[in-house]
Amino acid sequence: MVYELFEFLTIYFGKTYRESQKKKFINWLSGYLKKQCNYIKQGCIFKNEGSKRLLIFNYQSPEKQFFGKEMQTALERKRYITKILRIKIIFLVLSAVLFFILAQLLSQKNWMFFIPFLLIFIITYVLGIGIPKKMSLSHTATMSTVLEIFKNESIYDLLLIDNEFISNDIINLDSNYEEIIFIKNLYISPYIYIEDQTTKNNIKIKIYFSGERSLEDSNIKLANINKIKDEIIPKKIFISLEELNDIGEFINKD
Repeated sequence: MVYELFEFLTIYFGKTYRESQKKKFINWLSGYLKKQCNYIKQGCIFKNEGSKRLLIFNYQSPEKQFFGKEMQTALERKRYITKILRIKIIFLVLSAVLFFILAQLLSQKNWMFFIPFLLIFIITYVLGIGIPKKMSLSHTATMSTVLEIFKNESIYDLLLIDNEFISNDIINLDSNYEEIIFIKNLYISPYIYIEDQTTKNNIKIKIYFSGERSLEDSNIKLANINKIKDEIIPKKIFISLEELNDIGEFINKD
């Protein structure tokens, strides 16, 4: 059943990057789960009555990049994403300036400069909003796992966000939650890790992700899903957190 869901998502929702794609996915998901999505500041949340646990997943499909290491530590990953955001802001500001110049050239009917500036504007704007990867089967397979867990376990609420980091805003979303479970990419490598944390408010946080231990040191490396090729169909798709707990290696970070 979960493989059928994975195949369906691959065909119809292989990309959930643009706002129109996200909206289309949420509309379908509401019908699939038979629940209404509530849009809040942190993202889109599906609720179960009396739930004390929050399941979080970044449903935005990966963005294509042409630079950066293929394997990164968590700190390197955070710096990398921050760098990408800064570069995108620069391109968006530049595209805004070019748009103003284009308006001036158009009013003057200066076609000699209008066309080359238009091409530069298109390039900078596309780089500013980002280019989604053509395919990310590990992302889609992880999405299938998350939906399978939520559909079969009524003890969770499901929060869909569009970034790969948990903010304090999310942690403080609702003090009634006893546990927050953040599922990242599970299929980019054969090894599963579970980062165990406890906040100052005694809220338990578990982060599930795939990675590999470095041969040089004990650091766990994460695959750069923005750059690395990811077109291999997973041999097995997980259907429960119990299954992940059985094969995963726990990492305590109190």
